[in-house]
Amino acid sequence: MAINQIAKIGLSSLQVIYYFEILFRVILMAIYLIKRNT
Repeated sequence: MAINQIAKIGLSSLQVIYYFEILFRVILMAIYLIKRNT
């Protein structure tokens, strides 16, 4: 049971990290485009 909980926590944290990585790339891309346009 404890192993299953740890696996669930690990999986959810991986999803959060993946989500933040996408968000970070989108923000960087937006900053790059804004700087290029000005």
